[in-house]
Amino acid sequence: MVVPNTIYGLIPPMLISFSFITPLLSLLIKSRRFFTVYASLLGFTALIISLIVLIDVFKEGVVLYPFGGWPPPIGIAYIIDKLNATIALLAAFIFVLSIISSYTYFKHYQKASTLAYFYTIVLAIFAGAMGSLYTGDVFNLFVMMEVMCIGLYTAVAFHRSKAEAVEAAIKYSFVSIIALVLYFFATILFYSGFQTLNMADLALKARGNVNGLISGGFFGNYLTDLLIALALTVWVFTLESALVPNHFWLPDAISEAPTPISAVFPVAESVAIYVIIRYMFTIFG
Repeated sequence: MVVPNTIYGLIPPMLISFSFITPLLSLLIKSRRFFTVYASLLGFTALIISLIVLIDVFKEGVVLYPFGGWPPPIGIAYIIDKLNATIALLAAFIFVLSIISSYTYFKHYQKASTLAYFYTIVLAIFAGAMGSLYTGDVFNLFVMMEVMCIGLYTAVAFHRSKAEAVEAAIKYSFVSIIALVLYFFATILFYSGFQTLNMADLALKARGNVNGLISGGFFGNYLTDLLIALALTVWVFTLESALVPNHFWLPDAISEAPTPISAVFPVAESVAIYVIIRYMFTIFG
């Protein structure tokens, strides 16, 4: 296992920080080309970092990056293996293509601020997707999914003068918010029964290995907590991934969103499918 190298935890904080800065830059800079180059450089940087991470994973094994130097399960950690590193690289590549294509797509918008606000949304979605893939913490996954989904709600309603776009965004946000609230409830149940939110710690405890763990043993009727939490988690992420029969929100959302955003919807769905795989095979498999 490879341990701390700052580059492993850089992508989500970098993207979300520049996402917040972008609207402020739009007050000073009025060049549409600048914002496309700006967002493209950020995208390429994230793509290169994700490639470096993937190469390290294939050469050295699983990557562990503890944020703030706090070892898991005390602190939040990224745990990156061949599966999520590969998906993250593909996701970064799709986001870069989406960013580049958006310059032409929005050519009829004369204001640079319009493009800047769009890139603010895209960078937030990008950060949420990468954080959701890399994280090894149940609650941090909830936070990163919220970041990604809030960006997607906003993006679907980008053409706010169209009633259909607003309707699609409201429908998607209503369903997704309910789903993520249920996942938040599932994280409470996981913590209630297993006394930890670290995925590796959960996996050890699910297999009965509690000796010597910092987080201690079980609490209460943990089997009931596990069954309810796992059922909620699987349902939530089948909805977020638009798997049948929970795909009813997708046609309107993907058709009303700007085309560059429609191109990244499969990334969001892939993230949700990855989460199901992680829970069902790695943690509780």
